[in-house]
Amino acid sequence: MKLPQPFFKEFINVVIETPKGSRNKFIYDSKNDYFKLHKVLPEGTVFPVDVGFLPQTKSGDGDPLDVFIYMEGLTYPGCVIQCCALGIVEVEQEYQNKKYRNDRIIAVPIDLAEHKSIFEITDIASDTVNELLNFCRYYNEFEGRKFNVLAIKGNEEAMSAIKAMYKNKIER
Repeated sequence: MKLPQPFFKEFINVVIETPKGSRNKFIYDSKNDYFKLHKVLPEGTVFPVDVGFLPQTKSGDGDPLDVFIYMEGLTYPGCVIQCCALGIVEVEQEYQNKKYRNDRIIAVPIDLAEHKSIFEITDIASDTVNELLNFCRYYNEFEGRKFNVLAIKGNEEAMSAIKAMYKNKIER
């Protein structure tokens, strides 16, 4: 599928940690090079989207940059999906009286026909984005953290943030 220009000149490769619909939260253990079960969400709570990360980046929490992927179909931990970044949710989290940034990229796979008209975060219904952010608030509250959305920005800002996090990881 050929995407219209100037959108999506660049793609990102996202490693899935936790699939949509799962109660199980998986994380990648980089020291041992495997995925492991991190926790199980309460009964009736599931991840509303696929959750992954961008390898070789470093976010404010010290982990790779989180990516939320809107897509249908099943994935699994370790699966790599080539995506287009639609936007970035700039987030401040607080845990044990320490505040830190922990932004999230919102993305869609580049090869899915149902996403051929989605180019920016504003192309996703605001109710759908709010549902995801409400899940994030609940998830963080469950973990004893505060979750505060600072801003929601588009594709260009997302790609700038991604590039900066790659650069920061390389320079450290």
